[in-house]
Amino acid sequence: MPNSIETVSCKSASELLDYLQPRHTRWLAPNAQSGEWVFRGQRDATWKLIPSAMRTNWFDEYRNSYRAELGEFVEQNPLDRLVHPRQYSVERIVTVLLQSAAEQYAANEFIELANRVGHAIPEATGFRLGSFGYSLEGVKYGYLQFAKHSNVRLPNHSIRIEYALVQHHGIPTRNLDWTHSPFVAAYFAAEEALLHQDAQEELAVWAVRFSLLDDFDTSDDNITKPSSIRIIAHRKNKVEFLKAQSGLLLCDKDADHYFLEHGEWRCFEEAIATDFPNKVILRKCTLPASEAGELLRLLSAEGVTRATLMPTLDNVTKTLEIYRKSRTLKHAGE
Repeated sequence: MPNSIETVSCKSASELLDYLQPRHTRWLAPNAQSGEWVFRGQRDATWKLIPSAMRTNWFDEYRNSYRAELGEFVEQNPLDRLVHPRQYSVERIVTVLLQSAAEQYAANEFIELANRVGHAIPEATGFRLGSFGYSLEGVKYGYLQFAKHSNVRLPNHSIRIEYALVQHHGIPTRNLDWTHSPFVAAYFAAEEALLHQDAQEELAVWAVRFSLLDDFDTSDDNITKPSSIRIIAHRKNKVEFLKAQSGLLLCDKDADHYFLEHGEWRCFEEAIATDFPNKVILRKCTLPASEAGELLRLLSAEGVTRATLMPTLDNVTKTLEIYRKSRTLKHAGE
């Protein structure tokens, strides 16, 4: 993994923003108009790049309700030894199936209620909204196809545009948010560090050279591609926050297979290191968390605030609250 990651430690907010300048040659190739890197901010530099769906207890009730049923189903429908000579444990198979079903159900539940109260849902087609059964039967069908054919993956609905919408409103998915703007990533790292002043010592802005990753999604999992990391680039006019944040999503399309093999969910760093063992395509820029308030002040001067990145009237109020908190902390440290 060290061969794939470059770490840069900055001491001040100003130093970090200078390092992240999009026009610098470390991000922008000669004669290019746009960079080939994308960025993600995290409030704690010790955190790995793991999607929220793989690190939450959000789905525990769903898992507990259907674990016995799916365990019985898998035992009654074992993998074809000719197709899958490696025999995975029933427990691991059931965990993967429950993960997929729970993610679908949580997204569907959000979409159903949002639609019921009149919110616009982009391209919400093919859903039987609000049905536990739909999610459960869907993954059962996907498992049966996987059990009989070596070239069929378990269904991955998170590539759909509806999942970009639910992710931006707090529903856990297996996607990670990234942005073409390093300043946007820095903002989210700083805001979270300011609002959650716990034990973290440093915040982090991650950068990945996405031009070397997966081609843009073709929805064809049978095509051999250079990386297990899939780029999900939706039309930004369909999801307002994606447009405001210059956002895109990344997904580890081999996550389920890795869990079946190893019994744990892998982080994106590990996936990238496996795919590119001798190339530095991942950078991690750190900053003392005590600089979060100053970083937000400087980013505001660049026009990067919560009100611009998530443009609602409520977020105008939250932006003013963050201003006040930032000023208070600055004065206290003087």
